[in-house]
Amino acid sequence: MKIKIERIEENFARVLEHSSLENGIQRFSYSVEDLAVRAILLEQLEELGLEIRLDGVGNLFASYNPLESNKRPILIGSHIDTVPDGGKFDGLTGVLCSLEVIQTMIDEQIQPQIPIVFVVFAEEEGSNFGTTMLGSKYWKGQLNEEDLNVLKNKDGRTALSVIQEAGFDPSNRECSFTSMNPAAMIELHVEQGGILEEKNLDIGVVTKIIGMNSYEITIHGTSNHAGSTPMHLRKDPLLPAAELILYVESLPNTYGSDLAVATVGKILAKPNGSNVISSEVSFTVDIRDTSKLGIESMSLALQRKVGELCKPKAFDYQIELVGKSDPVALSSSIIQVMESRLKLENIPYHKMPSGAVHDCAILADAIDVGMIFLPSKGGISHSPDEYTSMEAIEQGAQLLFDCVKELAG
Repeated sequence: MKIKIERIEENFARVLEHSSLENGIQRFSYSVEDLAVRAILLEQLEELGLEIRLDGVGNLFASYNPLESNKRPILIGSHIDTVPDGGKFDGLTGVLCSLEVIQTMIDEQIQPQIPIVFVVFAEEEGSNFGTTMLGSKYWKGQLNEEDLNVLKNKDGRTALSVIQEAGFDPSNRECSFTSMNPAAMIELHVEQGGILEEKNLDIGVVTKIIGMNSYEITIHGTSNHAGSTPMHLRKDPLLPAAELILYVESLPNTYGSDLAVATVGKILAKPNGSNVISSEVSFTVDIRDTSKLGIESMSLALQRKVGELCKPKAFDYQIELVGKSDPVALSSSIIQVMESRLKLENIPYHKMPSGAVHDCAILADAIDVGMIFLPSKGGISHSPDEYTSMEAIEQGAQLLFDCVKELAG
């Protein structure tokens, strides 16, 4: 029983028509583009006769349960939102391959003993509100309405108001992790790194997912004229910010494991004029490691350094933890199923950790979770240059189908 890569290609073509950029892919959750892609998926899910449910923040679930089983379901899926000026394959590959798994089962009249639930999680990237995996965190019960009313986008609008305007009701908790009570999730995703390409392999079996702390740091100074204010009378917040940004690069080697990384990804200076001393500088720091101790050690060192640089010169500052997830080990039983299928088909693969955090990681403390990685050309992701071949996608989708079929019975 083979999946049909032609169907996946056709779905890619349909979805990729919807971007807020002419050259590149940009599709934020709750945007016009996001809602258009949802409509494409909903149309196909309805045609397949699946039981469709939406939760309070727009997470989409579609159940294939022809035997009307009461057993705990297996989730498959990913996300459709992108980063600013992002790529074609991040998230979407897992969604379309998961859709193909269910389409193939229906084509082949396979009636699994365990329900299979196709899922599209909302706002995985955090592009709107600065908090990654908002949809899966809400569904799991880690975020509530109060949290959504605190999180804001760049225009100052709360997540709660944006989500409500898109037609969803976060107060509605009828469709929750607890009520669905899933047994497992398998997420197929592009690697977003260069290890598989370096090894000339099409399949990665993920063993653990890196954890992360995401901070937003704001330093306040005094705005003034760039020409008439002497250097010794300035209170320029860009100076401690610059030192901090340089310091971030040293954190992984000093405090983390061999897989630790730290990144400053977004910087905003106000009022952002070429001839004006800044009144305020804010920037994000993304800290990741496979070790929880490494994450906490780097985080504490960062907080100490902010104080050391700001307090002596009386700069006011804030450090806000805007996102957090712990490192997680993935299910040994699902990994075993993946490896047995790959060995049966004589397909070479590589066991590896994930340096990116994914929706399935939010569920891994409560259910069995597995991940399949596909190679990213040049190790590039979160970029218009992101590319994964259809040959690799076909192989990954087939592995997903075979594993789900075996697990679901």
